[in-house]
Amino acid sequence: MAVLPQSDIDLSNRQWLAQANAIKDEGFIFDCVGLVKGILWGWNGDISRTYGGAGYACNSVPDYDAKKMIDVCREVSTDFSGIVPAEAVWMDGHIGVYVGGGVVVEATPKWMGGVQRSTCANVSPKQLPGTAGNRRWTKHGKLPWVDYSAQENKKEDEMNYYKTINDVPSYYKAAVQKAVDKGALAGGSDGALNVSEDLCRTLTVLDRLGVLD
Repeated sequence: MAVLPQSDIDLSNRQWLAQANAIKDEGFIFDCVGLVKGILWGWNGDISRTYGGAGYACNSVPDYDAKKMIDVCREVSTDFSGIVPAEAVWMDGHIGVYVGGGVVVEATPKWMGGVQRSTCANVSPKQLPGTAGNRRWTKHGKLPWVDYSAQENKKEDEMNYYKTINDVPSYYKAAVQKAVDKGALAGGSDGALNVSEDLCRTLTVLDRLGVLD
């Protein structure tokens, strides 16, 4: 498993030792496919639990590497015009998850290193604000363990947008407020805001990973 708990480091996996020791008792280590599997296996950031609350090869999700994971996806394509949030994006040796709005969440040593947001150059030709960098992916596909029905029935122009911080649902609000406080999102003293539900969802995942702290 590529999600290494701070309290249970596998000493035989020496490629992780330096990073693991650096965050011992403070955090977790993911590689690219480990991030995807960890979330699907139930990781919730609980530092008191082995693997942060995740199981191993559970929820019907096998312990696949990045190549096998894209191989089992549905509707795999090199055409990114129809990509929807929560699809896997893949290039040789690397995998991430598209979260909408031209943004991918990936675990990579590139740019800042760690779990970070990047611009999907297949969707947006210019690097988007708030992303660490941009890269072009080879193909994308729908993970077989994710329900895409809501996304498939929803057009881009039907996406929910929240005009003020008070409009943001409570389950997104804390993460959005952190982004506003750090200057990553424009939010005036009157609470003015214009943020999509996709971005709220992305910020909430990043907040759970500690990226916004």
